[in-house]
Amino acid sequence: MRLSYSRSMADARRIRLFVESNGSDHPRIYNNLGVALYERRKVREAGAAFLAAIQRKPDFSDPHCNLGLVRLEQGHLEEAAQEFRIALECRSDNAEAHMGLALVLHRK
Repeated sequence: MRLSYSRSMADARRIRLFVESNGSDHPRIYNNLGVALYERRKVREAGAAFLAAIQRKPDFSDPHCNLGLVRLEQGHLEEAAQEFRIALECRSDNAEAHMGLALVLHRK
């Protein structure tokens, strides 16, 4: 499975600096930052970025799905399943969320 809106670490730094200097509160910025952090194996920090995106727009499917992947990697299967379900409530055609939920069920 892949995370949505992939970015490099250099992009993550630019995003963080943009957010800090402009006070941007756009949830997509936090989701993209989380993806970049996750790709650099900074899983805990990625989870915090996905949570920040969710706090700003609770019905945004991508950060719920991405947080589900973080929780799955951390071994928190129930939390992962919950995030994948929320992602599907937000957008029922989210293929990554369907796959994530299948992975959770497979690991149980």
